[in-house]
Amino acid sequence: AVGADYRFSPNTIAGVALAGGGTSFATNGLGWGRSDLFQAGAFLRHNIGAAYLSAALAYGWQDITTDRVVTAAGTDRLRANFNANAWSGRLEGGYRYVTPWLGLTPYAAAQFTSFELPAYAESVVSGGGAFALNYAGKSVTDVRSELGLRTDKSFAVDGGLMTLRGRVAWAHD
Repeated sequence: AVGADYRFSPNTIAGVALAGGGTSFATNGLGWGRSDLFQAGAFLRHNIGAAYLSAALAYGWQDITTDRVVTAAGTDRLRANFNANAWSGRLEGGYRYVTPWLGLTPYAAAQFTSFELPAYAESVVSGGGAFALNYAGKSVTDVRSELGLRTDKSFAVDGGLMTLRGRVAWAHD
């Protein structure tokens, strides 16, 4: 993963990030699968005095392959290969109050995630195709609201400053 931030002004910062990776699994000699992925994201935050507004958007792409063995009527080896896409976004606003003991920041946020699977079918690698599966395309979207409180307290330590932060929130899907 790699990312960078840029401060446009003392009150405005933006950033981008890129990541890639992969994973695989096996099922006791009855199949395997793998997924390669790419992710990209961007954010923007603007402060207006003690208030702030932030926004983030992310995209994810996966290349997925599954290979399974069915031994119900002989031995069939079946494979599927497809790509999936995911989008996520978040909008948040809050206001930081300073007390003699700590900083308190109540905030509200809304976010969404959408995951899109295409229609795909297993192909026969060997054996018959009686147990090959076909899948319809499907999109799933989740929208969530959140109300929360962030806290922060800074302490002078030898050669620097240490800040402790905490957060509690109620989230509703």
